[in-house]
Amino acid sequence: CVDAYLALAAAIVTVRALCRAAWRLYRWDTRPKSPRIR
Repeated sequence: CVDAYLALAAAIVTVRALCRAAWRLYRWDTRPKSPRIR
């Protein structure tokens, strides 16, 4: 049971990290880049 719990916890942490990285990349890519301002 302990091994399963640790595996589940590791999976959750990994998924959260991946989602956070994907969200940052998504926000960075969709950030409005308008060279007309400069």
